[in-house]
Amino acid sequence: TSKIADLEEKLFEQESMTQTLREKYEQQLEQLQRQLEAKQQDQLQKLEAMYQERIQKAVETALKEQQIILEQRMAQLTQDLETKHYQELVQEQQRSAQLIEEERKKMRKLVQALALREKKLLSKQKHRRPVLQGDNVDSDNQKPVYNVAPPSSSSWSKPLSASTTRGRI
Repeated sequence: TSKIADLEEKLFEQESMTQTLREKYEQQLEQLQRQLEAKQQDQLQKLEAMYQERIQKAVETALKEQQIILEQRMAQLTQDLETKHYQELVQEQQRSAQLIEEERKKMRKLVQALALREKKLLSKQKHRRPVLQGDNVDSDNQKPVYNVAPPSSSSWSKPLSASTTRGRI
């Protein structure tokens, strides 16, 4: 019976030692789990920061690329508009020059017509005799005053008018 008691005591000691070791093991396991969780949290935060940095760099790169593309488009549009406006300006200058030349031609014709008319009138006046009237003598210069009336059928009664692109004068 003492052997049984010794064996029971050893068994009880073994069970208590097993229980103590189990508790110690569980404590170490919990401590390792807490350490592992802390490391995982730390690594997770580092990964998030690293991904945020990468995302930020990618966004900045994309924005720079878009800015470059936008500036290129703006420059191209500006150049296209400048070219278009220059062409329109050249066309407008050509139209203006053409209209000015047409107006000059009309004015030349008008001047020629007026010169011809004046020439005809002068030649008619030379062929007519001046009628001297005693009362029609300029007292300052002692020159006779001529009474020459324009013919009734002449254009003296009609005002001069020439058509232009902007209407009648």
